[in-house]
Amino acid sequence: MSGKSGFCYDFDIFAGAQSNVVPESCPNLSASSNVVIRMSYFILRHCNYKFFFDNWFTSIPLLVYLHKRVFYL
Repeated sequence: MSGKSGFCYDFDIFAGAQSNVVPESCPNLSASSNVVIRMSYFILRHCNYKFFFDNWFTSIPLLVYLHKRVFYL
């Protein structure tokens, strides 16, 4: 995850099934969608942040979840 300056703020190293975890209050969607959920978990809501990710991470349930958390996609 990086800001508009390109500076990296967070990253996630894939380590197989052991890295497919989500916070307790979040849904378990899929391995790729869970990466987006983990990265977005600590971002403040209602602050006009825009969240971009490529099509490998995208799913309809993920987009619905992020929309409910008030992220602009």
